[in-house]
Amino acid sequence: MEKIFCISFSCLFLIPGVLLSLLNWGNICIWVWEKWRNPRRWREDCIVPFLGGLCLLGGLSILAAGVPELFVSLLQKLGWSDNPHVISALAAGLGLLIDYGSIPHLIITPLLGFILHLREKPAPKRKPRGPYCRQLQLTFPLLLVGEDEIPQLISAPSELPKKSADFQLEAPGSTLYTEGLCQQVVRVHSLHKPNLWNRLRHRNDENFWAVEVEYTTPRPYRIKKLLNQMARLVRADDDVWTQFHEAHDLLQLLKNCTTFAEFLALGSLAGWWSESASVANLPSLKEGDITQDDIYEAARNIVFK
Repeated sequence: MEKIFCISFSCLFLIPGVLLSLLNWGNICIWVWEKWRNPRRWREDCIVPFLGGLCLLGGLSILAAGVPELFVSLLQKLGWSDNPHVISALAAGLGLLIDYGSIPHLIITPLLGFILHLREKPAPKRKPRGPYCRQLQLTFPLLLVGEDEIPQLISAPSELPKKSADFQLEAPGSTLYTEGLCQQVVRVHSLHKPNLWNRLRHRNDENFWAVEVEYTTPRPYRIKKLLNQMARLVRADDDVWTQFHEAHDLLQLLKNCTTFAEFLALGSLAGWWSESASVANLPSLKEGDITQDDIYEAARNIVFK
């Protein structure tokens, strides 16, 4: 009777532990398959850390303590001790090995990330077509899009990145967009190299670096490029871009945007930009449903200067 009770009680932990373990293994398999097909996919699907392993640990510990003969013959064949305390410890440890979200996650995931990273082929860096200039000639507000393809709102010149050591490393290849025109950062030059010694002593000292920036001259662009880029971020979201609204609603609204002002207005209403956006007369966050009329009205009020 005690053994039946012990087995039943252990199942209360074993069943959810097994289900969580299957979920974790399924998620990592799906992620590896999608990452193999599309190396640009960076976000790992949801892994429930340690919970499945802890449930299995509890269930197997109870089972090994109450019904040790289930494990004795197996451990004897492997040449391990039949000491009940040793059996309980080994049985419990199996739970942390069975669940991918526990020990396997700590060991296998970095290895998988390294192997799959080898498949990523970085796009060849090509110098943008000239002519070039030394000044930023766009009106504010504008969007700064770096190599990570994540848009950052710049409402005023004071919000532009400081021309420091980090700027030298991160700015080349970035693009700035405003209503109808864009400029790309072609080259960033300083007399001082951003090595470890200089970064430690003068990391944020703009006078020390005296950075010179070379841009392409302003040129028109297709708003569809920005919209498609934002749509990819929304689809692959980790609750940053879809914090206040559902992804399918945002994707539909993005599809209906036709101008840069409408795109900025949607971003403000959806909570994508910072609070400083009010400088450019952008609307504030709307936590309820966003309509197309909301976007049109907000876009008409945006001031570019």
